[in-house]
Amino acid sequence: MILPIYQKHLTEADLLGVIAFYETPAGKKFAEKTPLITQESMLAGQEWGKQIGQRIVDKLKEKGYVKE
Repeated sequence: MILPIYQKHLTEADLLGVIAFYETPAGKKFAEKTPLITQESMLAGQEWGKQIGQRIVDKLKEKGYVKE
């Protein structure tokens, strides 16, 4: 089911280029660090979402739509 998605967006040459990249020192480091980057990014996104949500609640309280 996944193969057609890759085929739709990437050529074989693209994939060979990606493989070549992951064989370089930078590609190896990127592969190693991606889980940590993803985890930290998700935490940052959650915090950002909380801040936005709190601002919305504060605005609704100011307008009298939400009681404390």
